[in-house]
Amino acid sequence: MNYKYIGVLKTRHSKEVFEDILLALDQDLKFNKLRFDKRITNEQFKTLISSTECVFRRIV
Repeated sequence: MNYKYIGVLKTRHSKEVFEDILLALDQDLKFNKLRFDKRITNEQFKTLISSTECVFRRIV
């Protein structure tokens, strides 16, 4: 299920921006998992992807 949203994200952005978004997602997920032992649901993952994408749209 998550691969579908990642694929859609990839089609909307250039390779560089896509990689930056994935890196930011990865860092956020690792930080929350290691620091707070938090896991997220698929719905939370979709929300996180959308939020991160919005941030990068404003930056770029």
